[in-house]
Amino acid sequence: MCGIAGQVGRDPRTIQRRYAAYCAMQQTLARRGPDQRGMYICGAAALIHARLAVVDLENGLQPMQLDWQGETYVLVYNGELYNTPELRAALAARGHSFNGHSDTEVLLHAFAEWGANCVPRCNGIFAFAVWQQNAGTLFLARDRCGVKPLFYTQAEDSLIFGSELKTLLAHPAVPPRVHLLVKRKTAILEISFRMIMFLFRQRQQLLHFLRNSLLKYLELLQKESRRY
Repeated sequence: MCGIAGQVGRDPRTIQRRYAAYCAMQQTLARRGPDQRGMYICGAAALIHARLAVVDLENGLQPMQLDWQGETYVLVYNGELYNTPELRAALAARGHSFNGHSDTEVLLHAFAEWGANCVPRCNGIFAFAVWQQNAGTLFLARDRCGVKPLFYTQAEDSLIFGSELKTLLAHPAVPPRVHLLVKRKTAILEISFRMIMFLFRQRQQLLHFLRNSLLKYLELLQKESRRY
């Protein structure tokens, strides 16, 4: 289990002055990644990682960077790919070479080769972010079932993301408030619950009335039968 986080915006000055916030965000991920910590801050992007080191301890450090065909890719990743050998073989056939044997490196090369189309090729549980330095674009992805969490919000004219909600809340631009829509949905659920409980009580009263009526009717039948 690892943890990822970051912020990408339009103004590099916003990113550069938030180092203390990024340290606080990284600290919230300590239990997810107690072994190694890494941070990438360049231009309009900041990527944060906390690692639980399991595979390829030396060559699996993150954020991981790759220069490929005129573009620089930077990856932070949390997860496990079950088809790493198959992806590695397919990428090697396309001219990619690897320094280690981590699935992190394979995923980074896969994105460099196929872009967003690498996601359907990944069999596993994952949440990752790839920053393309020259293009100035961020790509976020999560596994289909959401086994590996990924949360995001918009603030300071930028996108802020993290593996946990408390990671987002560690950023001073993300106040801990409940959205009005959530309040409305909660109110609707409360009203619906009360209505269900009301109908349930009415149903119980009706069943109680029918039961008593039936017992009285059966008692009358018994009395009539005795008379004859």
